[in-house]
Amino acid sequence: MLFCIIGAGAVGSVLAYVAELRGCSVRLYSRSEGLRYVKAPAGTLTLNAEGPPWRPTQCDYMLLAVKAYDTRRALEMARTFRVASPILLVVQNGLGGLEEAESMGFNVAGGVADFGAFRRGALVELRGTGRLIVGCRGRDCSSELAGLRSCLDSPLFRVEIVDDIEPYRWLKLAVNAAVNSIATLLEAPNGVVAHNPNARRAALIIAEEVERIAHEKGIRLPAKASLETIRVAESTSENINSLLQDIELGRRTEVDYILGPLAASSRLIELVYHLLKSLEEERRGL
Repeated sequence: MLFCIIGAGAVGSVLAYVAELRGCSVRLYSRSEGLRYVKAPAGTLTLNAEGPPWRPTQCDYMLLAVKAYDTRRALEMARTFRVASPILLVVQNGLGGLEEAESMGFNVAGGVADFGAFRRGALVELRGTGRLIVGCRGRDCSSELAGLRSCLDSPLFRVEIVDDIEPYRWLKLAVNAAVNSIATLLEAPNGVVAHNPNARRAALIIAEEVERIAHEKGIRLPAKASLETIRVAESTSENINSLLQDIELGRRTEVDYILGPLAASSRLIELVYHLLKSLEEERRGL
């Protein structure tokens, strides 16, 4: 089985690593050609990321693991591939990327990853085990996703296929809004939310606010946002989250996709959003 993975960042590289360990072939595509050294408890594996111009091929499955703001560009390239599976899996933080894929006519499923992954240059480290939860929005597409389990389910993270991914996307959104925001503002690993009482309380307030917004939209989360926030902060305590990684490197962040969709519904989240945007713009020299 051949997996084509667009996006050779932390998450895309870890997914490629696991697929290789499970005996599946992988083609990894990135905005620039180069090697990725993926380090995990099972050992270190070297992967080659193909840069543009990409050579379209025939894949059994295609996964999209780019930053949300790169979705359209990546999907335009994805159109040139021949894919046996009728469904495209999009694994991203925040809201917007999956919706954009749907608007472009793709048959798409969403993926929610709660394992910790850190990238610095060519080195990618798995920093905390967890789950990869996959499913479609508002419909059961488990039969279309069944083949994914054989290549991605491993002791490093479990693959769960759900009837409706939307509640899980919102639960992940609550966790990202809480953990990533507070850890980034404190310039600390995720564990600060689990172990610092003040950081913990601030994160829980944000998580509960996101849960409130979800409920107002008729979305019932599969777990309490506050409990999931602490669980993820503890299980990824050594990880530097992607928001903080991007700010430290002066790169564009995904704050517009994590907090942006929530800002109009909460003055608190609007405040945190503008704090993070100002920090991003300062580090980018804008």
